[in-house]
Amino acid sequence: MAVEVMTRPTLTISSPQLMFKSELMPGNTVVASREYDVSADGSEFFAVSAASQTDPERRFVVVTEWSSMLCASYVT
Repeated sequence: MAVEVMTRPTLTISSPQLMFKSELMPGNTVVASREYDVSADGSEFFAVSAASQTDPERRFVVVTEWSSMLCASYVT
């Protein structure tokens, strides 16, 4: 959210305006730290976000006669 602040002729603060929507991690994590920051010039936001998780590849491999392969590696 952002507001416009004017100090002259009197202090005036605008209604809050939505700046952007995001999927940032909530601030109530175990680590007591801020999950975002702003660049020194105020032009960029840096934030922690959850990585997308894809399902791992699942394979079932059957190896037959594995003992003959094991013994063959010891034959010189």
